[in-house]
Formats: sequence, structure tokens, C-alpha cells
Amino acid sequence: MVPLTKLEMDKNNVRSFIDRNLAFQKKDIILTISFLPENLLSEGKTGYSLARGNIGFKNQAADNINEGLARIKSRKEEKQDFAPEYPGAERAWLFKRQNGALAVYMSKDSIDKIERFYKMNMPKFSWRIESDAPAERLTEKEYAVKYGNCTNCPQGDVNIRITNKAMDFSNTKGEFCKVTLIIRENIKEGASSSANTEVRLEYEKGKDKK
Repeated sequence: MVPLTKLEMDKNNVRSFIDRNLAFQKKDIILTISFLPENLLSEGKTGYSLARGNIGFKNQAADNINEGLARIKSRKEEKQDFAPEYPGAERAWLFKRQNGALAVYMSKDSIDKIERFYKMNMPKFSWRIESDAPAERLTEKEYAVKYGNCTNCPQGDVNIRITNKAMDFSNTKGEFCKVTLIIRENIKEGASSSANTEVRLEYEKGKDKK
């Protein structure tokens, strides 16, 4: 398995990513092509992803997929209510599923500051902390070796340092919530001041809840 390398996306990159989408429709099948912002990749390279899905607009048939995407972009963002949102962070993703949800935010603040916020405010949402391991600091190469599970895969950049902080929470309903804070810094360029912190909130319902 090839190890994944997280691409840093600031507010402008997120908007550019959303705007650079193509969508095609054949009956009830949707094919989308998403292009990455050019400044995230090496010069001369183009990054893109392909996704296939089905139309699922409730109580409303879209004349075409572009109209459907326009409605999705223009509607108000759904709110996630299982954990506090970090002040000033921009939400990059919210995915709700039957047994839980995943929300991803980007913030300019440090991991330490965001960590203190969640330790202080998670109890207000009836969460109690279960595990709180020290932050893990690895180079991108070390991270790939540890989590890539592939000795022959590309080993990453030794100049990129990844800091990973995870906290696990639970409540009396048998539910779980993991708060993960991730930041990638270029050690060689000393670009830590411009690095964004990714805030991942993963919520899992109890086994008896649907």
C-alpha cells in the first residue's frame, strides 16, 4: 500500500478546489473530475481525482448535474452538533453517515492552543476524555515508514515534519469521538508560521443507535 501524503490547503486552495470541478451525467450515474490547485504540485504536473456516484436529490429531480451542484454550493452548510467547532477554523469537509460523522476543519492556530480548547469544551457536549497520548512528531519519511506498510514505497521527504495529536472521548450513551490535530511543516524552509493545522472530528454512534 502506497503511503498517503497530506496536501496543505489554505482558504484560497479550498475554494479553488471546489470551483475546479467537472461533472457528467448518464441517466442516474454521476461522474465527477476534481482538479487540485496548481500550486500544490510540482511544476508541470496536474493532479486530479475521479469519483462515480448516483443522483440522490430528495423530492426534487435535477434537470442536470450542474444544476444540482449549483444548488448544493448555494445552500447553507449543514451544522455538525456532536462536538464544538474551533473558533475561526474553516470547515473543509462534513460527511454524515448512518453510524456517525466526520468533520474536517483548517486553522491557523497551533496544535497546543487547539488541544487546550477541546479539552476545555468537549465536556460541554457531554464528552469525557478516555485517552490523551503525547503528540507524535515524525518526518514525512518516518511517518511513511511507520504507517505506510510498504518497505518498497516512496519514503517521503525528510524535510517535512508531521505532528500528530489524537484525543479519544466517550459519553454515557456509548458513543465515541476522536479529535485529531495534524500539522505539516517544512523544516528546511522554516515555514512553520504559515502551516495550517487540520482539525479532524470523528463521531461514532453507539451500537444500539442508528
